[in-house]
Amino acid sequence: MATFKPARSLEECQKLLTAPGSLLELDTVVINGRKTTVWKNLWPNLRAYWMLYGKTWSAREYVVFENERYTYGQMFEKSSKLASMLREVYGVRKGDRVAIMMRNFPEYMLCFWAACLLGAVPTLLNSLLPIKPTKYCIRLTDPKILILDPERAETLASHIPSLSSRLTTFVIRDHELHPPNKSIRGIVSLQKALEKYDGPLDAWQLEPECTPEDDAALYFTSGTTGLPKGVLESQRGVLSNTFDSIYHTFRAFLRRGEAIPVPSPTDEQKVHLLGVPLFHVTGLTSLAVGITFQGTKLVLVRKWDPEQVGRLIVEEGIHATTGVPSTLLDVLDSAPIKSGKKTKLEYLGGGGAAFPSMLAPEAVRRLPGSTVTQGYGLTETNAIAVSFSGEDFVARPSSTGLPPPVTEIKIVTTDTGKKLPAGEIGEILIRGAKLMKGYWNDPGESFPRSRSIEDLTQAAEATRKAITKDGWFKSGDLGYV
Repeated sequence: MATFKPARSLEECQKLLTAPGSLLELDTVVINGRKTTVWKNLWPNLRAYWMLYGKTWSAREYVVFENERYTYGQMFEKSSKLASMLREVYGVRKGDRVAIMMRNFPEYMLCFWAACLLGAVPTLLNSLLPIKPTKYCIRLTDPKILILDPERAETLASHIPSLSSRLTTFVIRDHELHPPNKSIRGIVSLQKALEKYDGPLDAWQLEPECTPEDDAALYFTSGTTGLPKGVLESQRGVLSNTFDSIYHTFRAFLRRGEAIPVPSPTDEQKVHLLGVPLFHVTGLTSLAVGITFQGTKLVLVRKWDPEQVGRLIVEEGIHATTGVPSTLLDVLDSAPIKSGKKTKLEYLGGGGAAFPSMLAPEAVRRLPGSTVTQGYGLTETNAIAVSFSGEDFVARPSSTGLPPPVTEIKIVTTDTGKKLPAGEIGEILIRGAKLMKGYWNDPGESFPRSRSIEDLTQAAEATRKAITKDGWFKSGDLGYV
């Protein structure tokens, strides 16, 4: 397989991409008392990011779901109104948790960006969790707002009163309740609340802006070996993932000996099909947030259905999709691709599980000229820790790639933590600007919620076990260089 002869070495690519004055120029800042390499030109926070691109691409379609379509401008206006209502009517302030628990509906992005405008912390609950761990996650994070889709609202309705005395719970899409538009005691219709709100539409601007190290989002670990942990991400951590993706994409061009393409507002809009849940770092941080700066259209599906996916590839002119290996195989086996029909599909991105060695070569065979990307990371590393794409991936289909220059990787023995040489299997340790701030309010020690998150991340037992004193995150995964 390894027949690819790159035009430039990896070292040459990094030197070109991070040169002074370039978009991907590097800088050094102090985070948690430690000098850390960061992207110099990164956006300062998610509010600034959404304000810039919500307006830059205002006329373009942003989110498509079944027969619903929303432009960037419409989504920005709706998120601005929601953020203002949450502040003026429900007292949400910077740092408050706004919990979201729903399928991949357009309202997911609406609620996420509204929280970001306020500097509140989107708390992204796994919509597939059973009742017990769901209640645990809500009590753990103590959100001021909880926003549910109809399925979750009907399931959780009887449990809401016991969760928190200060919690306001909303339901979206009243028309999908059973019966349609029914009232649920203790739960407010988000649509009706927004229709009723007649206050200022820019009240969120009264909240102070976030710094790069301020809280940005709370994700949750899977909870496969116990109750889920709340993983607190920084503004820098979430946004760095977008620059990481740019770096990996540009590196692939340079490795082929091609010039880095210069985007133009007149370019055809790219269309990305989302094949993973938005409550996961891949779905939200890597994809939904990451595609926004490009003005890409995001196509959502209620659930993964290979037959529907085949139709959407043709009807929506899908250029790219991201998912786990099984969903990417569904795409390659979909009717239009299998039949050899000409489509716009040119990019497959994936992670979350080991790729079958045949996936990348088969994708290139069925989609000539396409790019396939593989990545590895965790919730605690804000998605991508290592990644690569194009010919490098096809040449080494069993690898997960290389880290960007803001991330360090090393392999150590599981008992002593001694660094291992290339070729030897050990635990993967990861360090860098994207690392989580810590596990939220970890129950290993009893801290009142009034304690600062800095105290919690420095002192909580689970965080201490996961992150070494010199800043390395112990992934618990095995690998080798």
